[in-house]
Amino acid sequence: ALIFFKVIPSATSVDRRLSSCFDDTAQRLESFAARCAGKAGPSSAEVAAYQKSVEQADIVTLGEHWTIAFLKRFGLLCSKDDPFIPTARQRICDFRAEEAAKDSVSRSIFHRAQCVWQLGIDGDEGALADGLFESGEPICGAPASHGLYVCRLRHTREGDAEIQALCAALDTSVLRGGKAPQGLKLNLHLSDVPCVSCLGCTLQFQFRFPGLLKVSFDRGRVQSKDSKIIP
Repeated sequence: ALIFFKVIPSATSVDRRLSSCFDDTAQRLESFAARCAGKAGPSSAEVAAYQKSVEQADIVTLGEHWTIAFLKRFGLLCSKDDPFIPTARQRICDFRAEEAAKDSVSRSIFHRAQCVWQLGIDGDEGALADGLFESGEPICGAPASHGLYVCRLRHTREGDAEIQALCAALDTSVLRGGKAPQGLKLNLHLSDVPCVSCLGCTLQFQFRFPGLLKVSFDRGRVQSKDSKIIP
């Protein structure tokens, strides 16, 4: 919040502490992601050690500012001019409207995060595969079966929307073999700021398929107008 409202002074102990936490987290996720890119993959002991280190750090999210910094550092941040972003936002709005029509107090409207994904050849119209997921029970199989390793941060993360999208992409015939054709691009747009566990999985994907994934996100359910005081 201090960064968002531009009221945090630079070169202070708070600023240095935030930078240190960010660097430590990024290095932790990067080290494990590099291990995931190897032919043999990580051992069960390495997976357990990674999960323990992330969970004990007890940082659920880096927040908007540092998440953008993380995605930029590893070449994962989608350009804000990408036409996929407004299309994905509209798709999420349409999905929530459909769910609201079925149930006016649906968790899809007020609580669950959504992720729109699209796999295609850069520059070509249309998509090889696409879809929308929302957080809940995973429907594309356990992430570990796709070579993605999540952590438990406040709750299990196997069913997070972006994890399901990554698993769906990995389950396509074009990626199942482990080699991506030239020009292939995977876009993810998230309705909310991704957690640290999900950032770790995007980096694991990036190390396996360098340059293929681009991620964009919104800050969650943000009011566009001031709410009115009810007497």
